[in-house]
Amino acid sequence: MDKKLARHIAVATCRSSSLLANLMPTLKEHLSEAEYAPFREAIPQLIVEIDNRIMKLAYIADPDLEVEIGNHIQKFGHLT
Repeated sequence: MDKKLARHIAVATCRSSSLLANLMPTLKEHLSEAEYAPFREAIPQLIVEIDNRIMKLAYIADPDLEVEIGNHIQKFGHLT
């Protein structure tokens, strides 16, 4: 896989995970505990699944990408 394509996949994957994670506070605020519970369990599991099944493929294509993205997120809090 081309390294630019791997980067594109990584950015899309990070954005998808971030959107799901950012949904959690809104759901908690507007749902009852019973309604929120399935989301509280499912969303983190989905984020891990996205990382394991998609992001790792990008990292295989460009091994330096994992360190680069990790450093960027640590410094800026998100990937743009």
